[in-house]
Amino acid sequence: MKGIDDQCGRYSDLGKPGTGKLERKIGKVIAVVPPGESALGWVPAEAKKSHVKFEVDIYLKGDRAVVAVPAGAYGGLTHYYAPRVSALEKRMEGYQS
Repeated sequence: MKGIDDQCGRYSDLGKPGTGKLERKIGKVIAVVPPGESALGWVPAEAKKSHVKFEVDIYLKGDRAVVAVPAGAYGGLTHYYAPRVSALEKRMEGYQS
């Protein structure tokens, strides 16, 4: 089970649907959200709407993690994702991908 503040990797589909192109997203778990609870409540209030990368108007089924992923040219931005906990993989300390 992933814990809060764990470093993790996550895969997401990019580009046109069906292309199968994947990119690894690496970030920090900031919350584990139980089924039926809104993940948006765990995103910092100052986060821009465009930085929230999951559907905010639905309650997600299954345990989800809110993951903060550095973004931008120099990592100065943060994007927030809410993947299933089962889709995360823990990243080992000092591991470079």
